[in-house]
Amino acid sequence: MGTKIIITGLIFCLPGLASFAQKDTTKKQTIDITSSYKPVLRNAVKINFSAVNLNADTSRPYLTYTIPPQNLFYTYQPMALKPLALTQDTTVDLGVRNFVKVGFGNYTTPFVSAGFSFGDGKKSLVNVYTNYISSKGKIQYQDYSQFNARVSGSFFTARNEVYGSVGFSQDNYYLYGYNHNDYTYTKAELLQQFSDIKLKVGFKNKDVNETGINYNPNVEINIFSNQNKLTENSIIAEVPAEKTINDVLSLKLGFKADMTRYSTEGYIPNNFKVHNDIYSIAPELVYAQPLLSVHVGLSPTWNNGDLSVLPIFMLKLKLRTNLFWCRPDG
Repeated sequence: MGTKIIITGLIFCLPGLASFAQKDTTKKQTIDITSSYKPVLRNAVKINFSAVNLNADTSRPYLTYTIPPQNLFYTYQPMALKPLALTQDTTVDLGVRNFVKVGFGNYTTPFVSAGFSFGDGKKSLVNVYTNYISSKGKIQYQDYSQFNARVSGSFFTARNEVYGSVGFSQDNYYLYGYNHNDYTYTKAELLQQFSDIKLKVGFKNKDVNETGINYNPNVEINIFSNQNKLTENSIIAEVPAEKTINDVLSLKLGFKADMTRYSTEGYIPNNFKVHNDIYSIAPELVYAQPLLSVHVGLSPTWNNGDLSVLPIFMLKLKLRTNLFWCRPDG
């Protein structure tokens, strides 16, 4: 029984020895690695935005409001406005405007001012004004004084008014600003005195006459001088006139003459005189309405014989009082 087992084993081992003795001709499978593996993240996807117009909302919103009841009661009530026509004041009380002012201040400064009125204001009216002030300082000849007086009056007729005025003023100063220890002057040598006399007379209409012409010719004379008789005199004459064409158009014509003379007679041995004469004519057309006014014209002017033509243009525009300004953002 043991012999059988050995034979059997030889039978099974022989084929195995025969297989080792023969060459293996089968092709073997191979794996070629060309690159090493590297983990990589995927690229992020970029979101692209594109502007798109919103669709118009055509639905009408329905809004509800809750208004609480007003339970406030005020003790005061508004008053009703009742416009009334202003009563014309036909009484003119101008003859009682009289006053006198008297004062005194430091540095020996007296002051006096007075005004008086005469006339009823309907046929005649005369006003008188005057004032005086002076002062004396601590320094020798540190003095000054001022005096002014003026009389003006008007006389009325049924359609016209004649007016005029006379004025006089005098100022006294002293040149005290010098070294009083080194120099000696009398008070008369330091005096600086200036005098001025003014005269004016005119004639004008009180209301528009039948021809529709308004006029106001007047003449003014000024005489200025100092203590050394240096004088400067001037005569100014004006003749303004206006013709009304209709409710919106009118024609103006004005003439003006200004003649001035300066003289050193009595102060400089060889008298020195200077004159300056100016004459002008100003025709002008006026278009006037409540909201718009336009003046157009020319003004030829002669300055010591030299002619200069100047234009006249004036525009007046009245804006409405109710103006509102809004910012662009509402």
